[in-house]
Amino acid sequence: MAKTLIRLLAEAKKLNLKVDYILLDKGFCWKEIIKTLNNSDYTYLVALKKNAEVKEAIVEYFNDKAGPVKRLSLGSDLDRVYFNATIHRLKKRKLKRGRLCWIFMGRLLRIWLG
Repeated sequence: MAKTLIRLLAEAKKLNLKVDYILLDKGFCWKEIIKTLNNSDYTYLVALKKNAEVKEAIVEYFNDKAGPVKRLSLGSDLDRVYFNATIHRLKKRKLKRGRLCWIFMGRLLRIWLG
């Protein structure tokens, strides 16, 4: 999947298309893609898959035990990639089930500052 991302970005560059941001859904939350993005100069934002570590970060945030930014990782001990995740609580609504939030990773500071 990382090879496909590299190929698409190379095609965009070849066509002189300016890529301001790379926005990916949680289907692209793979260790190889994160490594590729971390080693690039692109500004990116990726939705995270909810694994045990992500769920724990969300629970800590909602229980006011942690802030909205947490250092997380993907992969095995020998081949692990680290990143900062940020949790965004959605506006309060009448919810029948649980709490709603989004959790992302990426170069968010660069996106916010432009």
